Amino acid sequence: MRQHGHRGVTLRRCRAGLAALAIGALTLGACGEAETVEKMVMASEAPPAAATAAPQAVVIGEVQVEKVVTQEVVKEVEFAREVSVEKVVTQEVIREAVVEKLVTAAPAAGSSGALPEGARAAPTALVAERHIIRTGTLSMVVNDLPDAVTQIREVVARIPGAFIASSNVQRDDPDRTSTMTVRIPSESFDPALTALRGIGAEVVDEDISSQDVTEQYTDLAARLRNAKVTEQRLLDILGRAKDVEETLEVEAEVAKVRERVELMQGQLNVLTNQTTLATLVMQLHTVADLILERDPVRNFQMHGQTLLGLTVYNQGTVDLAEVEVVDRLDPDMIFVNATEGYAFDDDSNTVSWTIDRLGPGQSVSLRTEVRLEGDGRAMQARAEVSTTSPERDPGNNSADTELRFHVDLAVAKDGGTVVTSGDEISYSVDFRNLGNADARNVRLEERLPEGMAFVRASGAGRHDATRNTIVWEYPRLGPGFGDRVSYVARVDTDSGHPRVDTTISSDETDRVEVDNMTNTFLTVLPEPEEEMEPTPEPTPEPEPWDPGAAARESADRLGRFGQWVSDTVVTVGIIGGPIVAVLGVIGGAAYAIRRRLTRT
Repeated sequence: MRQHGHRGVTLRRCRAGLAALAIGALTLGACGEAETVEKMVMASEAPPAAATAAPQAVVIGEVQVEKVVTQEVVKEVEFAREVSVEKVVTQEVIREAVVEKLVTAAPAAGSSGALPEGARAAPTALVAERHIIRTGTLSMVVNDLPDAVTQIREVVARIPGAFIASSNVQRDDPDRTSTMTVRIPSESFDPALTALRGIGAEVVDEDISSQDVTEQYTDLAARLRNAKVTEQRLLDILGRAKDVEETLEVEAEVAKVRERVELMQGQLNVLTNQTTLATLVMQLHTVADLILERDPVRNFQMHGQTLLGLTVYNQGTVDLAEVEVVDRLDPDMIFVNATEGYAFDDDSNTVSWTIDRLGPGQSVSLRTEVRLEGDGRAMQARAEVSTTSPERDPGNNSADTELRFHVDLAVAKDGGTVVTSGDEISYSVDFRNLGNADARNVRLEERLPEGMAFVRASGAGRHDATRNTIVWEYPRLGPGFGDRVSYVARVDTDSGHPRVDTTISSDETDRVEVDNMTNTFLTVLPEPEEEMEPTPEPTPEPEPWDPGAAARESADRLGRFGQWVSDTVVTVGIIGGPIVAVLGVIGGAAYAIRRRLTRT
């Protein structure tokens, strides 16, 4: 009951203040519920034509204050009896603010309240200025990173209120990106952006955005003002508190309101900072390095097809636009096919590709398939790459390749090495072009020594009697091609070690001449002489039988057997005696141990 009495005292005190705010209460009743100060003022800025009929009336949303006064006086009394202290104070503050703004917005006495025809209402203090948050990202390529950073700092220094919030400048490396964050006063943002944009060699990307937070800012500011007024009124009530219980109750309400004030003040500070200073993040890219490399060409040969490979690299942190690759082929390189997207110009024997965008760190592999048809001279192909974007080092934008050709003839021979004078001997000769070019006018020769006569040869082999040489001739021997020939010769010399030379040659210089010749050495055996039949030896006559000699022979054999038996016994005795002795000792010891154990 005491608590209820104290609350009644508080409510009675609040009613006195509420009476002074009757006009605000009537206005709130007409609107249905308490609105913010800004919404009510907006509603009062354009009074309808009907409002001019009552000179002393203030119209809000076509509802006159005079019309609703009588309806709200009674409601105000009931309202004060039922709501808490916090709600009463809050409503009181709102009503005072509404009354103040209504009086300010009301037309002067004797005025109809209507604007002259063609005239526009002048903005009042209640119409807030626009609050806009401006942010942007500017990515650009710079020719020299340290110089660009210096220029940016100079531009910022010339703008009042602008400053560099953060800076992360990397070394002048195409693989790394530097960033700088600049805060610029909103009114200087556009001219500053123009000046900063001119520092770069190329603007890669520009993204500027604006966010209108006027409504949010205005609402937050109004709520903050109301909260501060509420806090002050609660402090006034706290000063008039009569006992501890009432003091604690009001202090709790003050703490809640103060917490809201601090929160809204922080939010308002953030919005103020964002709208006052625009934020621009600058991304500085060093000029990318476009690199072209030629893949090594291996295992190529004349009249065969091979691949000419290219690889294009973007060594940088920014896209390269319209990259064009051109591969100029040797006239002896016959175009067959290429990587998808190619264009071939038959007149210049050139293959080209166009890459719209080559991303940072990206590489593209290109291939051209050609057939090699030439006379053996070296073939050359030159590739070049270009781009419409700024480029770091044009020195690595081309790549050459040279295909060199050679002839490498080799010969080997199989055959016997021993022959009898007057007999025939045969040989097989293998030859091949191990090079990658044609060998023209190939000549294989088998020079027979004195004492050997040509009999026959396989294939197109012919015998040159003047030099006693077997010759095979071929107009052209392609790379990797060869053959096997054979011949038969008769050895007429009586004996000795004749040497047979085999050689191969062509019009081209042979890369390795050591395998262009082979030698065979023969061993000639003389013809065997005619052999005579051997004379048979006479058969010896048998000797007559002698009984005494037989007896002596038997005795001798018996004596030798006895001697063997005697030697065997002695040997066994020498070896077996110690063994038997040891076994006897072991047996005696075992017997003694057994008797002792038995007695025990």
